[in-house]
Amino acid sequence: MEQNNGSVVREYIGYDRLEGNVPQERLAAVYRDLVPLLTFFMPTAKLESKIKTDSKEIKKYDAPRCPYQQLMESDARSSEVKAQLSRLYGLYNPVRLQHHVSKAVLALRDAVAAQLPSGSEPAA
Repeated sequence: MEQNNGSVVREYIGYDRLEGNVPQERLAAVYRDLVPLLTFFMPTAKLESKIKTDSKEIKKYDAPRCPYQQLMESDARSSEVKAQLSRLYGLYNPVRLQHHVSKAVLALRDAVAAQLPSGSEPAA
């Protein structure tokens, strides 16, 4: 997941400078639903290998899987942790999470726009 944090943050939040309590609260509202959405429902392809041949670099990725799926397939986690994750997975609806994230992002952009001097636009 950490390979994509920068791109995910910029994709959802943008490049605006967030200052003050209101944008901080709005950002927390975005992450409240964004984290489970990314963890349980957004597949990512992990880089398996890179091979350099002359001036070309060939990258090989594994099949895209959600971080949740990767944890469930891993032997590194106990059955109790996997059971707890399964219960959490059952609580979430990806459509509802995406809707809440979209609303929270709009509220965050409104809060940022309210702080800008008149005539300026957010960085998007």
